[in-house]
This record gives sequence, structure tokens and C-alpha cells, in this order.
Amino acid sequence: MRASVEGVGYTVGLSALVFAASLWSCGRSSAPVNDPSEEALLALDGAVVGTWQMVSYTPELPLTGVLLMGLQRAPVVVRFDGRRAKSASPAYSFDRAYRLSPPIGETFKVWIADEQGIETECWARFETPNRIVYEGKTEPWRGVGILARVGP
Repeated sequence: MRASVEGVGYTVGLSALVFAASLWSCGRSSAPVNDPSEEALLALDGAVVGTWQMVSYTPELPLTGVLLMGLQRAPVVVRFDGRRAKSASPAYSFDRAYRLSPPIGETFKVWIADEQGIETECWARFETPNRIVYEGKTEPWRGVGILARVGP
């Protein structure tokens, strides 16, 4: 059975970090791009950059009491800047590197690295230009969630 948490965000902070969360822009140049997959990745980078709030999250396994209480405390808002995913909400503090894979159809992968460089993986797709549906693939953040754009 899956537990569902609506309108809260601790797990999006971590799950969005999972997503959510790995925009890969390291080592890019401003030179013209001719590779279609690189062009698609650059377009994806631009689409993800901005401020997002977790509007729902359904973990694969029930959350522990501490995680569940954190989710109920305040929404998680994350700012993706092309290189880093940063907390944009006062209740949570994080600043993580992220990278994207070139999209395959409508789906793209996001990796978010913790302080030790260990990456968590998430698969995502834009439901609309202002709404991302994502699925965390790495333990302990397996689950499905939705991020909604709340700012530039």
C-alpha cells in the first residue's frame, strides 16, 4: 500500500533533489551546437531552470515518522539554476549538484549528488510546461511526485 502526501515537501526536497531534482550544465560552451541530442539537452536545461514546489508525493514504501512529520511541516520549494538544486523554503536547507540526461521521447533522467558525490536517480517528464511528473528510482526515495513551477 502506498502512502500519499499532498501539498507538502520534505521529500520533494530530497526527492526533487533526486529529480528532481541533476541538471547537467558543467563543461558546456557557448559555441553553436550541431548534435540534436545536445540541442535537446540544452532546451531541457532551459525548461527545468526555475523555482518549483512539490504538490504531491507518493512514496513506494510508507515513510518513517520523522520523514512524514517533515513532509507535513512545510512545503518543499526548490530552485534549479542549471547546475545546482537549492532550497527555496525556510524549513529545509540543501544545495546539491544535479545533471540531466538527453530526453528520450518525453522522458528524461535527473541525477542529484549528495555531499559525498553519491547520486540518486529520477525519471521525469513535463506534463505541461509548468508541471513535472517524476519517479524516484533510488532507495530510499523511490516514489512518484509532481513539481509545479512557482517562479522564474
